Amino acid sequence: MSGVVEQSVVEYVLSSSVRSDVLLAIESGTTDSDALIEVTDASESAVYNAFGALERRGVVRSTADGWQLTGSGQFVADAIRQNREACALLDDDYWQTHDIGELPRRFRLRLGDLAGAEVIRADDTEPFRIVDEVAGRIRSGRRVEVVSPIYQAEFAESMPDSTDARLIVHDRVIERAIGDETGEIELRRYEETGSRIMPVDLALGVTEDSLMLSLPTLDGRYDSRAEVLAESDRAIQWGRDLFEHYWERATPESEFFADRL
Repeated sequence: MSGVVEQSVVEYVLSSSVRSDVLLAIESGTTDSDALIEVTDASESAVYNAFGALERRGVVRSTADGWQLTGSGQFVADAIRQNREACALLDDDYWQTHDIGELPRRFRLRLGDLAGAEVIRADDTEPFRIVDEVAGRIRSGRRVEVVSPIYQAEFAESMPDSTDARLIVHDRVIERAIGDETGEIELRRYEETGSRIMPVDLALGVTEDSLMLSLPTLDGRYDSRAEVLAESDRAIQWGRDLFEHYWERATPESEFFADRL
């Protein structure tokens, strides 16, 4: 006889829009039963059934002041909110054609932090829209952190030479420049900007007021015609954390070139 696999508490709450809505309403500060019925798009009986179900699963409790989340309830509420934000973000077909597997798992789990991000695209009427947008934001930034998997002259020229700037370049860019006898790739040398080398196939730009992200396509190509742009504090922090993840693992420029002498 096969056993029945019990749903996790997160799955259980997510399986009902009423339970999810009630839990998030309590988490947002609505604690009175009548008020919860008022703000929830469901019948009175459905909301009362949700109260009982959530209480039995240990995610809410009834107090003299109204309904309150337990510790488990707060965890579930956070998971549901993150799930909804990620689902809203993934509505754009950009995420169907680009490889989020390039992101470390812990950053994929935090994609909800990019809620509200816009995907901007270049087209035949504005072929340089992405280059102009990214270069302009990098140029005007005071604190700038960039990961670049390709050589793009406009990006190199816009990168500030400052102690508040850091740059990670893909090692294939360096290798191509070293072997380029035509002088087509002219690497810019920085006096103050920190520079490291690492094989990362996504492009990332973070300033004090924006996050710019470009993932490779599913077949591994760099996409110069689409960019994820976000300006929320959460998205910018997500970008800073991702940059720091790569920076800690990248090779300092001096060490990289020392190995080739």
